[in-house]
Amino acid sequence: MKTALRLIAAVGFSCCLSTLWAYTAPHLLAILLAAMSFIALASLLIACSIIGWVRWRHESPYWATPALACFISLLIAWFTPAIGPPLADRLFVRRLPEYQRAVEEVRNNQSAIAPEGDLVVVTVNAMPRGVRSVRTAQCQDGTIVVEFLLDTRVILLHDGYVYQTHSENEPCLNEAGKGHASWPYLRHVKDHWYHFSDQPGL
Repeated sequence: MKTALRLIAAVGFSCCLSTLWAYTAPHLLAILLAAMSFIALASLLIACSIIGWVRWRHESPYWATPALACFISLLIAWFTPAIGPPLADRLFVRRLPEYQRAVEEVRNNQSAIAPEGDLVVVTVNAMPRGVRSVRTAQCQDGTIVVEFLLDTRVILLHDGYVYQTHSENEPCLNEAGKGHASWPYLRHVKDHWYHFSDQPGL
């Protein structure tokens, strides 16, 4: 039973940590680890329940402890995703100067950007760490939208940050802002910065 508890503690810690990683900084490895460890915990819960009833209950009054530990670990892992987005925003704010330098570089080359809200890929020398590509659009009022797509290595996942300063009534908003197909889930982070994703909960 002690061996089972040690195994549950290790798998439970791995599950919670990888789940937090997946919802804070989405990455293929984190998602795979979170899924495998969650399945392992569920399997351990079934196994410990059966073994506990068949054998451990004759050996110790605490025979249900391993199964209970599995259940608690699964509950913690289930609610861990709620911590991810606020933690991701705090980490992003700490790295905000990197993104601001990239925005300034784009703004200095604003004349090369297509107007009327057409998002185009641009080359940025001051590329923030972990960013796969940068797209930008220029609105009719002269303001810009800059999209930073993160390199998550997850197929079909679009996740990153957006800098936008145009007003709610500016048509550019519908073409390159909240109405853009890649940004169905938009979350305000700080000032003119937003987090976007095409998956809920991130």
